[in-house]
Amino acid sequence: MSSDVQGINKSLRDKAEDRLEQDGIKMDNLSNLEVQALIQDLRVHQIELELQNQELRNTQNQLESARDRFARLFNDAPVGYLIIDEKGIIAQSNQTFASMVGQEPYNLTGKPLAELMSPGDRPIFYSRFKAFFKNPAGKQLELGLQGKSSKLPVRCVGRRESVLHVQPENQSHQHLLLIINDFREQDLAERRQRLMAKILGILNDSQKLDDGISRILESIQEETGVHACGIRLRKGNDFPYYVHHGFSKEFLQAENTLQTRDAHGDVCRNPDGKPALECTCGLVLTGQTDPSNPLFTPNGSCWTSDSFPLLDLPESQDPRHHPRNTCIHHGYQSVALIPVRANQEIVGLIQLNDHRKGFFDRKLINFLEEVSSSIGLALMRLQDTQMIKESEEQLKILLTEKDKLFSIIAHDLKSPMAGLVSSTEMLAHQQDIFSQEDIRLLATELHKNARNTFALLEDLLQWARISQGGMDFSPKKCSLYELVRSSLYTAQDVAGRKDIAIKCEIPQDLTVLVDQPMINTVIRNVIFNAVKFTPQGGNISVTARKSGSDVKVYVQDDGIGMDEAIMSKIFSVDKSKRQYGTDGERGTGLGLILCKEFVEKHGGKIWVESEPGKGTKVCFTLPAGS
Repeated sequence: MSSDVQGINKSLRDKAEDRLEQDGIKMDNLSNLEVQALIQDLRVHQIELELQNQELRNTQNQLESARDRFARLFNDAPVGYLIIDEKGIIAQSNQTFASMVGQEPYNLTGKPLAELMSPGDRPIFYSRFKAFFKNPAGKQLELGLQGKSSKLPVRCVGRRESVLHVQPENQSHQHLLLIINDFREQDLAERRQRLMAKILGILNDSQKLDDGISRILESIQEETGVHACGIRLRKGNDFPYYVHHGFSKEFLQAENTLQTRDAHGDVCRNPDGKPALECTCGLVLTGQTDPSNPLFTPNGSCWTSDSFPLLDLPESQDPRHHPRNTCIHHGYQSVALIPVRANQEIVGLIQLNDHRKGFFDRKLINFLEEVSSSIGLALMRLQDTQMIKESEEQLKILLTEKDKLFSIIAHDLKSPMAGLVSSTEMLAHQQDIFSQEDIRLLATELHKNARNTFALLEDLLQWARISQGGMDFSPKKCSLYELVRSSLYTAQDVAGRKDIAIKCEIPQDLTVLVDQPMINTVIRNVIFNAVKFTPQGGNISVTARKSGSDVKVYVQDDGIGMDEAIMSKIFSVDKSKRQYGTDGERGTGLGLILCKEFVEKHGGKIWVESEPGKGTKVCFTLPAGS
């Protein structure tokens, strides 16, 4: 560099000396005053030249600084810059664009832009590029670049420029300056805004809970593109999937329940008595997440975009709770669990699973947490609306049953009481017209009538106490065998008069956890019904077996049976369902209604299997005692 400067200085000196000789000025002919004046002028000119040189150096430094700033602005701009020719060949690229496609700028010079696009977008580019190059004003191209790991959506705008082509002939060629903008963030923002608007619209329009939740889930899957998603909601002590999309049957079968069970299939419970919930879903639903762990958020969500390494974590380092790893074993690399709260209580969660690695980011999780908050508020509104509707329907049923109950009281209670009054009046005032045999028969009928009336009153009182919530409920462990034997003892007299054989096949060690007076009423009613509808010489069997945490009880007879019309009304007070026994016995019409109330009070269920002429089987479940 210094040799070049020296060469330039020598050349300038030689030119100056030649000019001086051409001027013909001889220093020998100058006086001392002229020489001094000349020296003064030279000094002034020298200082002027030095100042000019300094200004030139400052200007040069400023130009170099401006050039460097421009280069940095060009290379480090937040958008991609490209200069391409009329054939779509890249003449220059900035660093931002090069990073979009995972390359360096010097490797892109001379490459066709189309080679950097995803194959599906190349035909669109070729069909539109010529017109776009000719007149890019007011136009834009939306393309998909082949990024480092996935397709990168970009938007291009351009401007025509004359760029000096570096050739000997120094010809000027038209080039296109392109601005390449990655609009993923904008697109995501627009999609999320659209999704939130959809959800709010659904929540405002939906009158049914299941319809609203299902439509919300469909919208989430449509807008995010996630492979599978579901919403769990509380149902009793568990959180099964309320709605779901994209999960296989095998996955749902393995994951639908979260309750922890022991080797005997019984539900395990926490120290507070609540059922224990398994896996990471259970951790989120019980609010036991650790916000200091990167797997969880401060709002109690759990998410990962690379789940496979969790399989290799030692149990002592795994932040999850008894993980089943079903999601991982089904190939879901990205998993998100977002709690849904109503009145600060966690009532469910949104679950999103995707087979792709890196599907979720913190922004998306934050957005989903906002969505879950809206869902929680809507759940409260929809549940309140649904509860009001259900209460109204239940009230209508209760009013109908009340009317039917009054009808029963008016008919079934008034008729026998009228008979009692008239019969006792005759005995009181017309005794002389009755023989001893007549009095004996009348007394027998009066006793039978009084007994039936008393049974009706007893059932009515029990039904009234249940309706008003006035009955005590104290479940205790007891022998089912002893309960049944007690009821059979009271039924033997009635069964004996019809020569009906009652067989009890219940293991003596089988225990149940029940309120004894209630279940005695159930067993007695069911057995007496079986006796009533079984003909002379018939058979009745009472059996039971343990099934998981329940005991199933069966009372089977070979009596007259029932058709579908009667069975459909057997647990209501509808009088049209009633039928007389094989000896003309009449019932109160409330027996099986009480049975249903008492069984369901214990968390069980009761049902009837029957066909005309083929007998009847009454089945009900009770909680096991061990």
